[in-house]
Amino acid sequence: MNTISIPTTQNIELEYPVAGVQERLLSGFIDAVVLGAYILGFHYIFQRLAIIDYSQEFWEDELDSWQVLYYLCWLPAMFYSLIAESVFRGQTLGKLLTRTRTIHLNGNMPDTASYFLRWLFKLIDVWFFTGFSAFAVYTGNFALGFALFVIFSGWIGILVITIAKNNQRLGDLVAGTTVIKLKLVTTFLDTIYVETSDAYKVVFPEIRSLSDRDVSILKTVLDVGLKNKNPVLLNKLANKVKDVAGIESKMPNQQFLETILADYNHFFGKK
Repeated sequence: MNTISIPTTQNIELEYPVAGVQERLLSGFIDAVVLGAYILGFHYIFQRLAIIDYSQEFWEDELDSWQVLYYLCWLPAMFYSLIAESVFRGQTLGKLLTRTRTIHLNGNMPDTASYFLRWLFKLIDVWFFTGFSAFAVYTGNFALGFALFVIFSGWIGILVITIAKNNQRLGDLVAGTTVIKLKLVTTFLDTIYVETSDAYKVVFPEIRSLSDRDVSILKTVLDVGLKNKNPVLLNKLANKVKDVAGIESKMPNQQFLETILADYNHFFGKK
């Protein structure tokens, strides 16, 4: 399973699985339904008010204010994904409901340029085979146009997603992005994991005063100290933990720090 690591404010990385074709198809279908409802809605209003018709004369007439308004109503549909992902941090309504999000491969949130590239390349990924749908809409058959859109849209994107390493469509490959599922592969406790039995007794209840950030730093510095065989670093770290948590102990530094991790993992992991 491909995953993307996302840095957190605690300076640790959490892994999220990359969304597959099924999640992306479902998300895209929801967005297509939303767009279809919006387009049918404003067309219905225009027709009911007798503002617009689909005769040849209408399209050949000199452009008036109602026609301008009609064309402006298309803009939200055209720029829907670009606007939604830019405003809602990588999510459209479809992604929100399927719990997925667009993200950079480095784990950071994409910038506006990345969202724009993804939107631009939808011309190939999604809309390349939708000429039949556009023609149906142009001739006034919106139901048929929507059905053709659902049937023919997205085939290039689907093909690329199935063969790309991180389930990326063309727009993702160009923008350096992908779509992830908002379901953690690793949690914070996984990053400080120390196996304890159900019978384990917490040695230092004072660990409740430590924050996630405190324990994250402790784990990182402890790993560095052990790797470099640096007793001075471990001594400074142990003294700092004792000072912050108000703990008095004469345990050897390494044993003390590992006990703190075990206590914290057991106390919060078993809750």
